[in-house]
Amino acid sequence: MKKSLNLILLGTGILVLFSFMVFSNSEKALSDAEFNLDQHMERIVFKEIGILTGYDARKSYSRCPSGLSYSEDQKSNSEVAYGTIYNAEGCSREPFCQFKVMIAEKKTFLKKTPNEPFIAMSDFVKREQDKRTAKF
Repeated sequence: MKKSLNLILLGTGILVLFSFMVFSNSEKALSDAEFNLDQHMERIVFKEIGILTGYDARKSYSRCPSGLSYSEDQKSNSEVAYGTIYNAEGCSREPFCQFKVMIAEKKTFLKKTPNEPFIAMSDFVKREQDKRTAKF
């Protein structure tokens, strides 16, 4: 009797542990599958292009929020997000560039003016850095 009770408890414990592992993996897969444009812009895009703006939150103080922000265009859909990235310094907010995010691939393309074609974000940053070094 005691031996069978121990086996039942051990089996139940293993089943609970296995269920927890399957559930936690499925939640991780679901969160990986969902795309959040706000998080993508904050964690990846703004971090990458932030070096072009020279903005340093530790050195800036203003009653107006400074730094990068974006607005999404109406032509965005579930596959592609379009919009404009703004750079704010103090209370002045100027358009910085336009973006196109391929949601399934999580790839970002940027361009400075409406007449240019979109290019990969890394190429955009390199091109803008080259322009700035050429001026000096």
